[in-house]
Amino acid sequence: MWRSHLHAEPTNAPLFYGPFATDLTLYTERILEGFDAWLGVGQLLVAPQLFEGVLTRTVYFPKSSPDDKSLYFDMHAPYGTHNAGEWATVATPIEHGGLFAREGAVIPIGINKATVTALSGPARTHTDGVDVVLDSDGGQVALDNWRGVMLFPGYGGSDKTYSGEWIEDDGISAEPGTFVIKISYWGGRSSEDAIKVELHMEDNGFTPLWKENGLFIYPPPGDERGIEGAERTIWGEREVWKLKI
Repeated sequence: MWRSHLHAEPTNAPLFYGPFATDLTLYTERILEGFDAWLGVGQLLVAPQLFEGVLTRTVYFPKSSPDDKSLYFDMHAPYGTHNAGEWATVATPIEHGGLFAREGAVIPIGINKATVTALSGPARTHTDGVDVVLDSDGGQVALDNWRGVMLFPGYGGSDKTYSGEWIEDDGISAEPGTFVIKISYWGGRSSEDAIKVELHMEDNGFTPLWKENGLFIYPPPGDERGIEGAERTIWGEREVWKLKI
């Protein structure tokens, strides 16, 4: 939402938006009459299943140029990959539609709860009069003190460098301070070297609670490379890498 506000970028967009405008397949009737779209241009490809009882979908993976060899990572088991410029039949059971991260994506994630972003400040009561009770006090709301990021480097010895950023604020203030996280990463699958990650952070009047706990990095499922300078740990059922800040 911050990128949309600052740069007039849509939060979701048709597949032919921006860098994918030259892919002629995206202007065919089959695509234009469908409902596939970007969630964050070039980040997540959303391919919903809209018909009862249908368990598969045929999906096209946009390319940004004629020689685009980027991968798309299936976000659901069995976590396969697809190539830009190709069609593929994918599983869309009743539990989920199709969701694919494009190579180079940067996807920040938080804990699976409603959260508050400060230890003090405005009273935790919504404008509708509903009190916010923290989980430590028996409620259903947690402190926003954990942050992960999913990264999707290419395979096959790619020497590409990928980059992205996101912006956080307190979620309350009309004119909020911000915290900007910029991340660059690179590393090829054919090498045994770890994936390299560089972080640059800008504190513009807001410091998130999770900063003191570090940033937890998620490589694609099945990617055995580590993260250089990070500590291997387990979060939930996933192997992740904790990068101290």
